[in-house]
Amino acid sequence: MTDEQMDARLRRAGETWRAAQGDTPAGEPDEPMDITPRTRPRRFSRTGYLLTAAAVAAALAGGLAVVVTSLGGNGQQKSADVAGLEGTVWRLVSYGNEQPDPKSTATMVFNADGTFVADDSCTVLGGSYDVAHGQLFTEPHDSRLKQCVDAAGDEIIGDRGVEVLTAAPAYTVDGTSLTIRGDGQVMHLEAAPGLPRPTTDVPAAEGATWVLTGVRDGNNLEHPVQGTPTFVIKNDELTASDSCNTLSGEAVVLDGTLTTSKGGGLRVTEIGCAQEVMATAAVVDAVLNANPTVSVAGATLTVKHPGAGTLSYTWQPDDETGTNPALLESRSWALTSVDGHPATAGVTLRVSSPDDISGNDGCQAFTTAGNEVGRGTLRLGAAPKPLAGCGNPDATSFDVFLAQQPALWAIRDGRLLIFGGGAQGLSLVFTPSEPVPSSSATPTPVGKAWALSELSSEGSNSGGGSATSASGVVLTIATNDFHLRTPCGNWDGGAYEKGDTITFDPVHDAGGPYCLNGEFGKAADRLVHGGSAKWSIKGGRLELVQGHVTLTFDG
Repeated sequence: MTDEQMDARLRRAGETWRAAQGDTPAGEPDEPMDITPRTRPRRFSRTGYLLTAAAVAAALAGGLAVVVTSLGGNGQQKSADVAGLEGTVWRLVSYGNEQPDPKSTATMVFNADGTFVADDSCTVLGGSYDVAHGQLFTEPHDSRLKQCVDAAGDEIIGDRGVEVLTAAPAYTVDGTSLTIRGDGQVMHLEAAPGLPRPTTDVPAAEGATWVLTGVRDGNNLEHPVQGTPTFVIKNDELTASDSCNTLSGEAVVLDGTLTTSKGGGLRVTEIGCAQEVMATAAVVDAVLNANPTVSVAGATLTVKHPGAGTLSYTWQPDDETGTNPALLESRSWALTSVDGHPATAGVTLRVSSPDDISGNDGCQAFTTAGNEVGRGTLRLGAAPKPLAGCGNPDATSFDVFLAQQPALWAIRDGRLLIFGGGAQGLSLVFTPSEPVPSSSATPTPVGKAWALSELSSEGSNSGGGSATSASGVVLTIATNDFHLRTPCGNWDGGAYEKGDTITFDPVHDAGGPYCLNGEFGKAADRLVHGGSAKWSIKGGRLELVQGHVTLTFDG
């Protein structure tokens, strides 16, 4: 297709969209806007989110798809559209005509790699995006519900924001202001350079990776844990290890309960277990199949059922570089902002070693030993306590955040963040005395588990097109080997990456249930048996192209 043909298709798509919106002037929606203040934060509705994402996917597969898929060859248009939008941390201040909230910690960022992240006190939402002629096209595919810990009445993105973002909204950037209009609503955002760039890398029950650290049976007897068995729920699909076998299947967390009994229950591989792990594996299997309760406290996930037992997991951050303790140590860190507002001078932190952490909260100096510095976690042996008569509000914030067991931390964009379980904007932000080495790792399919979510052939979407599909297919690519799990059988063997090609060879049958795979499972089987495939990572998603077939995986 020529550039002229592409531009013509883009113009027709834009004209169709504008006609569908009617002649309503900007800022004056067709129906009255609800500006009643909310009395408490509202979580994203998972059902509403799934329906919205599916509807958007269906729309993109039709008339709007031409706008999204035509952008690849028109970098000039995209550059013009993203000017001012891309890379800025935006603070959501209001909807419609509501009174702006200057202390809002709900944030959003549109990254240069085609991914976006929206974060508030209850939820973090990630996905991919594209732009064309002043319209924004988002495809959410990673929603992580957090504990709602912030005060009632906080400005949040919530269901309302998702409805706007997934409605192919129009947007404008005016200096430090961003306005997004869609679904009869208007979002007002302001640039907030003092707030950290949000990511989906937070300890949430869904989406995060958890490592098993403790097992107790229904009689409260403790069982040893060997290796690093993991627990991950992604797109309503659970993948977990019991120290021996892998359990997988449909899983939904609602009101603190993990339901795994739908869709026929959890599938399990059939590998013979060593005697020393059989009891541990039996408890894990029993708990995960009993529709247990789940709760997150700091960096600990607890999965519990009174009759089956209790499983304890520790958060494993996705960002291995930004949570490497070596970057935190041997530097002095000066507090520069709290909740995005400039901090008092003289508030410092220094981690010389786990047994030597010192600093000044703005009212008093402190030194503490017996600390634990882990990947993304920090436990002080004795955190500083607010000093009587100290009139520095930053001192209180500093002391409270460091007293968390554990405090959560990460180094992003050369700055240190210490934050809690709520909005990432509610953070202490420090700058280092010596620059932190920048390491922008090249995206690679190796070292991750990828869940198959979309399937297309010759440009026709044959798998439904929804990024929320629970296909039951997970491809794990390690250095020189792979493991493929499908609802009806598993495969493993060699996997060799060279340039933009990955080769699967040899391939071995790794067992699994006896049944007939659906379309997703069959496509995955053909993928690994087909020898080689071209790979690329776009918007945080892995695409494997083999002949005329494209398989898209969520990380």
